[in-house]
Amino acid sequence: MSAKPLSPLPGLRLKLEEQLTCPVCLEHYTNPKTLPCLHSFCEHCLEGLPLDKKNETYYLSCPTCRHCTELPEEGVGAFPVAFTLNNLREMYSLTKKTTANPQEATCSDHGKPLELFCETCDTVICVTCQVRSHKNHEYDLISDSYTKHCQKLREYLLPVEGKKEALKKVLSALAEREGEIRERGEGVLEEIHEMVEEMIAVLRQSERKLTEQAKRVTDDKLKVLSEQMKSAEMSLSLLEDVEEYVEQSLKTGSPQQVLRFKTQMMEHMSEVTAGIIVEELHPKERADFVLSKDIKSLHHIGDIVTYSLQQCRVKKIDCITPAPAGKALSFSLSMEAPDSSLLSVPLSSLRCSLVPVGKSDQPIQTTVTTTSTDPGVYWIQCNPSTRGTHILKVQIYDVHLEDTSIVIPFNPYLYNITPLFFMTSLKTPYGVAATDDNHIIITENGGHCVTILDREGKKVKSLGGEGGSGNVKFSSPHGVAITLDKFILVSDNHRIQKINMDGYRIASVGKEGSGPLQFKYPESIAISSITGQVYIADAYNHRIQVLNLDLTFSHSFGSKGSANGQFQYPCGIAIGDQRLVYVTDRNNHRIQKFSPDGKFVGQFGTKGSGPGQLKKPMGIIVDTAATGLVYVSEWGNHCISVFTSDGVFVNRFGEEGSDIDQFYAPYGITFNIDGFLYPIVSMGVFWWVESTATNPSFFEVSAETTSLVLVLLDEITSCHPLQHTYIMSLLQRLLEASYPSLEVQMQELKRTFLDHMIHLLSCDHVIPVVSCIHKCMISGTLDHSLIRYFVSEVLSIIGPPYSTEFTSVFLPLLQNDEIVSSLVSQTKDDPVSLFLAECPHKSKKKKKSKNN
Repeated sequence: MSAKPLSPLPGLRLKLEEQLTCPVCLEHYTNPKTLPCLHSFCEHCLEGLPLDKKNETYYLSCPTCRHCTELPEEGVGAFPVAFTLNNLREMYSLTKKTTANPQEATCSDHGKPLELFCETCDTVICVTCQVRSHKNHEYDLISDSYTKHCQKLREYLLPVEGKKEALKKVLSALAEREGEIRERGEGVLEEIHEMVEEMIAVLRQSERKLTEQAKRVTDDKLKVLSEQMKSAEMSLSLLEDVEEYVEQSLKTGSPQQVLRFKTQMMEHMSEVTAGIIVEELHPKERADFVLSKDIKSLHHIGDIVTYSLQQCRVKKIDCITPAPAGKALSFSLSMEAPDSSLLSVPLSSLRCSLVPVGKSDQPIQTTVTTTSTDPGVYWIQCNPSTRGTHILKVQIYDVHLEDTSIVIPFNPYLYNITPLFFMTSLKTPYGVAATDDNHIIITENGGHCVTILDREGKKVKSLGGEGGSGNVKFSSPHGVAITLDKFILVSDNHRIQKINMDGYRIASVGKEGSGPLQFKYPESIAISSITGQVYIADAYNHRIQVLNLDLTFSHSFGSKGSANGQFQYPCGIAIGDQRLVYVTDRNNHRIQKFSPDGKFVGQFGTKGSGPGQLKKPMGIIVDTAATGLVYVSEWGNHCISVFTSDGVFVNRFGEEGSDIDQFYAPYGITFNIDGFLYPIVSMGVFWWVESTATNPSFFEVSAETTSLVLVLLDEITSCHPLQHTYIMSLLQRLLEASYPSLEVQMQELKRTFLDHMIHLLSCDHVIPVVSCIHKCMISGTLDHSLIRYFVSEVLSIIGPPYSTEFTSVFLPLLQNDEIVSSLVSQTKDDPVSLFLAECPHKSKKKKKSKNN
């Protein structure tokens, strides 16, 4: 059964509620105000609308129709009150009072109160309906059903309220975006005005320039005409004077006078007329100058472009600047619009964050600022907790641009730099390079192989050497580099070998010598990332050789010396920004910079151990991926020094020692793709030999004088010419040391040391070794028998002709007759006699003694 219609009040109330709801806040009007467009809003809603300013006057836009209305000086309160809405609000209040005590509803069929609610039929019923028409249905009292269904309706209201709040936020965002667009529009209008004013100023300047130019041309032409007019007037005056003289003579002179002076007058008239060339007095200048107009560009002075932010992208990340601890790292960022122009957006709309790759999903927040000198370039500052590859996320308004990777570089400003790992199983590591997939390539000079490590320092495989992969063979490899086509270049045994990642040789060029494609102990290799050319430090030829991508000869530069562009054993080489070539000039204790074709650009560094000074610089690398800083491994100072590309000292880290954060004669150095620094300590074997051999008890307990340490010392002597000075110093200390418990074997042990000294001499270290033995003879460290042994061994290795330098240092060993007598034969064909015969100083001394 249906209920009797109660009244039209509920429908009326709904209509009134719609009329009394503010379209901005979606609540009932509070102090409603009517705009000139006849739309009404709460006073506080109007106060929250964004304002536009034009010529010192503020305007607001109607949220409903967007009509632009001037804001009264007294504010939004001066808008007229919406009396109609106030009247409707009073009517609405009356309907609420009327429904507060509604007339009791009755059943239309039975006239009884509607006291029940049938859940089955979803309708109100009376008790009679319940018995007759709704028997066995589910029903409940009106009051109970009302409470239950009110709760259900409130639950249904929750999404409505959520949507309402979301719409409020959308309206707020739309209003904010509207304000930004209007602000941007005002900014563009201001830019147009400034541009036009600037163009007007330029036009005024051009007007002045053209006016001056026109006046100058006019004056120049008039000056020429003025000179012509003066000349013509003078000529005319002269002709008039002659004419007047002749006419006067004809009028007043006697016939006798005329006849007597006629010849003179005729000659004078001829002379005057001949001197006047009328053609030359015709106007030389013409009014032939016009204004050459070029105003096509003024007809199109610009465009207003708009584009979708989704089409924009991060264009460039530059100038990554590490900072000391506690200060933010910074870099510049620019974004590109579809038309390739730099994108400029309000600073408040730009958000940037960094996410470390493979370490954490937690973004690193950044601070974004603008640069006053470069529109469209933004300065980003942040404090990343780790270095390496990060993902840069850029958001403009609610649009996410495509992610970009960025490498947070190694920070040289930190004073406590702790290594991530160190390797102890490598046999005299020398050169180092890094691949794009984060593998580290190391040459093992003592192991005659190339070893590949992963980014954690774990050995992947070895190429060449005993048990190594591939067919390549090395002999004391030195430098290593990765080509653009992902092959490995290795310098060894006066040559350059090209191999693949599995150890199979692709090509080999070079032999010992000083010509093109000839080498003498080639060291580091660097490859241009642009041309693919190969730069090789040809150490003992004191030059840099440059090969093409196919390993053919291109050019070379440098020679032995200390002047700009000259070298004393160049060892390390790297290519930095602008393709500049950096070379470590080892024995000149400096870094030199060259253009790609070998022209000297500059240098930095002086010999010493202070900040910015260098001592035997060896390896070098430029952090081209990020900072542009130059890292130098110092063999003599046992450290890594850091400079700017202009040679300004930044920092140094490391010191002599064997701890994890110390170095002993570091050599090779490189960066991997994640910005990690890899220095190589190439003196590890020698350091172990030295520490073992100088132990006072080592030779006393050793069963054999030819021990492993001395065998290794000979190996280092053969493989490492750069370490000869240190080896000689060690052997001299061994010769001068005392071994009390080896009285019987002392002579044999010292002869063994002499054998190693002679081996060092045979490896092109002649003069220093002979000078050292002479000092030992003077100090009494070596007796005559050991000196005789040394002399005979040396002369069996070195034959005539003898150099002046060798003669001057070797001759003092033969000044003692006790040493010479047993070495000279009666036939004078022994090495000592042959040497003395070749020695002019000895001959002179003998002659002098005979004369005495």
